[in-house]
Amino acid sequence: MKNIFISLFVLSLLSQIIAQRNIKDISPDGKQTNIYKIDDINNSGKILAASQDVPYGIAPSWTAKRERQCAGLAFMDYDLDGDLDLAVGNYFSNSFPPITEYENFIFRNDNGVLDTFPRWISSDMRNTNDIAWGDVNGDGRPDLLSASGSFAKSVIYFNSAAGLSTSPGWISNDNNWTVGAAFGDVDGDGYLEMAFANQGVSPDPYRPINIFYNNGGTYATIPSWSSSDLMITNSIAFADLDNADLVKTSVFNTANGNAYAFFVPMIPIYKIDSIKVNNVKVYDYLTENVSGWVSLGYKPTNGASVQIYYTYISKGDMAGAKWVNFSSGIYFNNNGIMNSSPGWNTGYTGGQKGIAWADFDLDGYFDLAIGGSSSPNVIYKNNAGTMGSSPHWQSAGTNTSVQDLKFCDVNKDGYPDLAVVHFGYSRVDIFINRNGILDTSPTWSYSVGTS
Repeated sequence: MKNIFISLFVLSLLSQIIAQRNIKDISPDGKQTNIYKIDDINNSGKILAASQDVPYGIAPSWTAKRERQCAGLAFMDYDLDGDLDLAVGNYFSNSFPPITEYENFIFRNDNGVLDTFPRWISSDMRNTNDIAWGDVNGDGRPDLLSASGSFAKSVIYFNSAAGLSTSPGWISNDNNWTVGAAFGDVDGDGYLEMAFANQGVSPDPYRPINIFYNNGGTYATIPSWSSSDLMITNSIAFADLDNADLVKTSVFNTANGNAYAFFVPMIPIYKIDSIKVNNVKVYDYLTENVSGWVSLGYKPTNGASVQIYYTYISKGDMAGAKWVNFSSGIYFNNNGIMNSSPGWNTGYTGGQKGIAWADFDLDGYFDLAIGGSSSPNVIYKNNAGTMGSSPHWQSAGTNTSVQDLKFCDVNKDGYPDLAVVHFGYSRVDIFINRNGILDTSPTWSYSVGTS
């Protein structure tokens, strides 16, 4: 009997040692779990696929010196000094080993050098599932939204001449687990509304999509609009499907000699019409349509005028990516009034995550990309205001566990490429767009080792 007890004790001890060498990560929405060995972290940072068409090196150019569970990243020149800072939204889960600190923070960029330790840290911990920038009150400064999961309240940190507040100035009073968020001018009044993609938890797992309307720079704490359908929605994005409500405007800046990044307040951006520095057109720049900024390829001299003429999406239609048993779809906007049920859907109910709009074929209409979960990533083509009924493009293979995806012109050829971040498969893929035709296998792929 004594030998049996000793054997069981040794087996228990060994199992604990083995378990301690494993890491368990849980996604922000709790839908995916990734278990891997600690040793795998030491083998991270591998390029799985490479191409001369993707101008990235074989190792990261920058690494943060702060370990957190991160749910969202967003660049923005939050202090308006002319370079792009990095906001990070952090969350808590029952992952192992646990990370018990989850403040939101910002790595500040000074003259092109990004801090490795955060310069701005929120005073609260909000279990952030998504993070987004938007000029909420129209004062010309970007404010920071933390869309919160696990029924924590979503909050806004307001920006001012004194800087970005570390404590929230607006706190929601809804009863949702918010997974994704987006800003857009739904009613066309020149102020940004907020849309929240939501879920619940069993035995009440379904929630509507919500919109908080902006009344002259302020939000109520409860939603102004809710979809009539209840579901699990994880990502949300605005676009003008038929280009019926595009608005032209401009923003003027004075360069300080070190500035190359400039804030563009009305989002989403449909396109940059022109940029002039001292009344001379420039063509070397990068645009971020969702957050709203332009980054020039050089630094204009001190005192130079920088004029940005652009078109933004007003009264946008709203697309949402939905989880298992629900079809991702589009809610149409009728002259500033959002329909409560989707007017178009994919018909696919196997679970999708991550959604983004871009004009991938440069025909003037925004097309819709949706990430897969054990299914291909897909793009639905917008045919002059009418969405196709089946994917125009899909990625090869089904080893997908998409956490998020974004369009970005990686190689500056004028065509938006597609970047996809996977949770369970611990990698980042880039699909290069070749004159309106995306590669079906990743052109560039990087294994990060962790989730």
